[in-house]
Amino acid sequence: MLGPTVDVAIGLVFTYLLFALLLSTVLEAAAGWFKLRAARLEQAFAQLIEHPEAVAEERNIVARWLSGLGHGGGAAEKAAPTTPLTPEEAEAATERASGDLGPSFELRHEDIYHHPLVGGGGTSRPSYVSAQNFASALLQALRAGASGQALDQVKESIDALPPGRLREALVTALNEAEGDWDRLKTGIERWYDGAMDRLSGQYKRYTQLITFILGLVLAIAFNVDTVRIVQRLYAEPTLREAMVEQARKTVEAGAPAPAQDGDLPAKAAAVEQARDDLLRNAPVGWTAPPSLTLAQLASVPGWLVTALAGMLGAPFWFDLLNKLINIRNSGPKPESSTDPAKGKGI
Repeated sequence: MLGPTVDVAIGLVFTYLLFALLLSTVLEAAAGWFKLRAARLEQAFAQLIEHPEAVAEERNIVARWLSGLGHGGGAAEKAAPTTPLTPEEAEAATERASGDLGPSFELRHEDIYHHPLVGGGGTSRPSYVSAQNFASALLQALRAGASGQALDQVKESIDALPPGRLREALVTALNEAEGDWDRLKTGIERWYDGAMDRLSGQYKRYTQLITFILGLVLAIAFNVDTVRIVQRLYAEPTLREAMVEQARKTVEAGAPAPAQDGDLPAKAAAVEQARDDLLRNAPVGWTAPPSLTLAQLASVPGWLVTALAGMLGAPFWFDLLNKLINIRNSGPKPESSTDPAKGKGI
């Protein structure tokens, strides 16, 4: 017989679920406030269209987010170290400077980002651009200023691009199209999707770091100490039963809805609701103002475990909670701490 072990596990997992919901809503609100997704997309466009050294100082999106997405714009920023050119690119740059390569065509990421199909102009900044819209905007930018038929215009501009990954990708798409405009557009769309998948992987690693840091801050702010929670659940049957009952109701209500896009007031209200749910239903919070005492420093391991648990996300903890509730329901009903016959002999 497992005794209170399953109920303790249910209480702990339920706490993790509430904490993960709070963490996700705070992250969603922060992303909206700092326009993190839009900044990531513009940075991705810069990396995709321009040579890497043109955006070297803007690569670390974590640093930009933590500093309020600010740009210094001073001499120190202009003097930032850049990625060195490859020998082939250096040679081509020298030849172009001397006029040996003929006219050049410079394509900037703003040409695509501010295109009406992309929607990066004005005050609004897009957080997502489809491959179809990107390809159409890119082809239109390549045709600007060139002469002849559409394919000839694009080929002329591609040939005039400086050596680099962009030129190589477009030359490949142009060769594979074999004079077919639709095949050329499809090839550019495939290239864009593949490149964005790689950049999304980088962004995901950055957001994991942000998630852990923010999770640790929230764990400390609300004193969500895993070790202390387990100790209280084992020591207090009444608390344990109350949390199991609330967890059962949560499972019956269905999986919590993911954080939705919306205006900042709506996101702030969602954060307040998630905070209240955590404080009302879990044994967390401070009974006195926190201070750097030895006893409170002993909570650091519990806070770290909570922050790591929050990174797994609310859907993970809801599924696990559902399984634990089913295990509990399939076994014998635990003895209630309020049973009047408890402790009596036969």
